[in-house]
Amino acid sequence: MTPKQTSLFDTGENTPLKTAYENHRLFSRNVFEQAVAAAAKAGAGQGDEELSEAIRLAVSEKRPDPIVSILWPASESIESGALALRGKKETKTAAILLKSDPSDQAACGMLIKLSHKLNAPWGMISNGTDWRLFNASRLAAPEKWFDISLENACLDVVTREIFFSVLGPRASGKGIAAEELFCMSRAETIKIRTSLGRAARTAAEEICRGFIAAEKTETGAAPTEDALAMIYKHSLILTHRIIFALFAEARGILPAEGQKYKDNMAISEFAGRLSGPRVKRKSGSEPAFTVWHYLSNFFSTLHHGDEHLKIPCLGGALFSPEEHPFLTNNKIPDSFLETALSALALDANPLETYRSIDTEDIVSSLAGLTSLTPLLADQPMVLTEDDGFASWSPKKQVKWKKILSAIDKGDLFLHGKSFGEKIIPEHHPLKAAGVFEVPQTPAIVVPVGSGAALMEIIDAASIVAISEVKENRSLNELRIHAAKNVYGLDANPLNIDLARLAVWLFTVGPEPLLYLKHNIVEGTALCGAMPRDLTEINEGPASPNELKERAAEINEAWARSGHGLSSVRRRDAGFEKAAKKIAAATRPEVLDAAGIPAVAKPCKPIPRGTIDIWEQLEADSSPCTPNKHLPIQFPEVFFGGPAQNGFALIYSPAPDDLIATPEEKAFLKKSLSLKGKINTSEAVARRLLLALSHEGSLMLTTPARTLKSARFETLKASLEKENLYLKTASIPELKKHGVLIITNKN
Repeated sequence: MTPKQTSLFDTGENTPLKTAYENHRLFSRNVFEQAVAAAAKAGAGQGDEELSEAIRLAVSEKRPDPIVSILWPASESIESGALALRGKKETKTAAILLKSDPSDQAACGMLIKLSHKLNAPWGMISNGTDWRLFNASRLAAPEKWFDISLENACLDVVTREIFFSVLGPRASGKGIAAEELFCMSRAETIKIRTSLGRAARTAAEEICRGFIAAEKTETGAAPTEDALAMIYKHSLILTHRIIFALFAEARGILPAEGQKYKDNMAISEFAGRLSGPRVKRKSGSEPAFTVWHYLSNFFSTLHHGDEHLKIPCLGGALFSPEEHPFLTNNKIPDSFLETALSALALDANPLETYRSIDTEDIVSSLAGLTSLTPLLADQPMVLTEDDGFASWSPKKQVKWKKILSAIDKGDLFLHGKSFGEKIIPEHHPLKAAGVFEVPQTPAIVVPVGSGAALMEIIDAASIVAISEVKENRSLNELRIHAAKNVYGLDANPLNIDLARLAVWLFTVGPEPLLYLKHNIVEGTALCGAMPRDLTEINEGPASPNELKERAAEINEAWARSGHGLSSVRRRDAGFEKAAKKIAAATRPEVLDAAGIPAVAKPCKPIPRGTIDIWEQLEADSSPCTPNKHLPIQFPEVFFGGPAQNGFALIYSPAPDDLIATPEEKAFLKKSLSLKGKINTSEAVARRLLLALSHEGSLMLTTPARTLKSARFETLKASLEKENLYLKTASIPELKKHGVLIITNKN
C-alpha cells in the first residue's frame, strides 16, 4: 500500500507520510494531521506489547480476530460472517467488521448495507493485514475511507499508535475513536458550507443587480414583477454554473492542474485573483463586460468540449445556450460579476476549499435560495441574521444587530430567510426508513425539493448493486444507471433546477454526465390521472398501446448516451420528440377519466377564497404549474416492459406542501371516497399508492404525533385489509418527525 494522504480536504497533492496509511476523504486534512502528530508524540501507546503480539498473529494468520479480541473484547458474530464490535462495558455496537479483502467492492456494499440495518454508522473490512474504515452514515460512503496496513506495524510504533487512535475504542470506552476525528472534520466542513451559502446569496443578488443595471443603461426600463422572477431564475442558473465549474476543477473532472487550461481557462484561477484587492472604476465611465465575455466563452467550451485543452464535453441543459436564451441575449457589467465570482471563490485558493466539501454540502448551501423572492427596495435596507437565518429588514427598524450588508432605495434584494450560521441537522430519512431493504428504482420524489432525497436513493441503489453484481463496474457507472431511473416533481421551478444540478454533481465522474431534464420536471401529481384511469381509453395518444410506444422511444433515447456533443444532442432530440407526443396525450378524455373537468390544463394551487378552481383551470393564459399525469409523463415506468407497472419507490418528504387549497382537498375526498376532516398524510398516501408497483414501497415524512394518533391505527387496519403493510421509522436527527412506510404486498 502506498503511504499517502489523498483527501478532498487536501490540497490535491499526494503527501508522502512515514507509514502505510491513507486518508481518502474521510477526515479533514487538518484534523488528520493533528491525529498523526499526536500518535507520533505518544509513541507505542497503550497496551503496546499485547497489541504488538496480536498484530503479529493477525498478519501471519491473515485474519483480524487476534486484534479484535484485545480492542473489542465483547464483540460477537452476526449475519454474513461479520462481527459486531463492542468494548468491555458496551451493549451498543460501535462498528461492524467484515472479514474480507478491503479492496473488494462487493464486500464494501455488503458492509454498508449491514451497518444501516444494525444502526451502526462505522464499518471495517480487514484481512488481518490491511484494514479499511468507512462511515456508512455518509452519502457515497464507499468512496470515503481510511486505510492502514499492519504489515510492518510491529516495527513501527507510530503506525501502531495511529491504528489504535483511529480504529480502536474511544478513551471513554464507548464507541470508536474515529468518531471524534470525524466530528471535528465535519465541523470544519460545516463552516465552509455556511460560507458557501452566504456567498451564493451574495452572488445571486449581485448577478440580479447586474442584469438590471445593464438593462437600465441600455433602455432605462425598470423591471416588472415577472421580469424580476425571470432575472432571479437565471441568476441562480449562472450561480449553479460557476459552482459546478469550481467543483469540477476541484474533483479533477476539469484539468485544473494542466498548464494550458490553467493559463487560458481555469475559473478557479480567475476567481481566486478576484478575491484580492480590485481597482475601482471611475464613476460615470462606460460599464465593461470583460468578465461576462470570459464566462460566456468558458461555459460554451464546457458545453462543447475542447481536445486541445483536454476539456470533456459536458453537454446537458445547464450549459446549453439554446436552453437558456436569456443568458445569451443579456449581459452583466464587470463590477457585479467580479463581486459574485469573488464571493463564490470563498478565498484565494478555491480549489483547496472546494475539495473540502461534498455534493450534499453544496446542495444544502443552495437549498435556501429557492424560497427567496426578488424585490426592489422602497427604502434603505440592511441584511442581518436572527437565530441563524439571514434576512433583509428596513434600516430604520434594525438596532443593536450586526449588519452584513446594506442597500439603498430602488436596489434589488432577495426577500425571505436563508441559512446563515444556522446549522441544519444532517439527516437521511430514507436510510432511516430502510431504503436498502426495498427495491430502490424506479423511484419518484414529490415534491423533489433540493434533490437531496434523489441523491440518497441513487446512493442506496448503487451500494445495493455493488453488493450483488459481480461484474466489474465502477461505483459511478452504477450511480449513473440508477440516476436514469429516478424522477421528481415540484411546483417550484427553482427547485427543479437545483435538483437537476444535485444529480449532475452526485454522478460527476469520467462517464458522460446526466442532467435529468426528462426525469425532473415542474408540476404536481395528486390531481392528475393515475394508471387505473387510462384502462378504458382504447385509442389515441393516451391509450396504453400508444404509451408503450412512447416508453420504447424514451428507452431508445437513453441508449444513445455516449461521449461527445453529438451523442448528447441525439439523446436530447429523442427526449424532445417523446415530450411533444406526451404533451399531446393530455386530452379531455384523460381528464374525464381522472374525474377532472375537461379543461385545457390543471394549474398550481390558487390562493384561498378566490374563484372556483375549475374556472381558474380553464384560463389558458394564466401562469400555471400543470398537474402531471404520471403514466403519461413517465410512460417508461408503467409501460416499459412486463415488469414495469409503476414506481418501486415513492417518497414524499413534505406531504403537507402537496395540498394547498380547499378545492384540491375536495377533489381528493371525492376521488378517494374519504369522509370527515381530511388528513393530509393519509390523502397523499392513498393517492400516490395508485402509482406504486407490485411489492413497491411508499414513504412519507410526517409529524411524529400523526404516527401516534388513533387515526393512524385506523389507517393501518384499513390498509392491511387491502394487503398493504404499514410500519413506521424514526429519524434520529429530527425528533418531531418520522417516516410512514407502506409496502404493497399485492
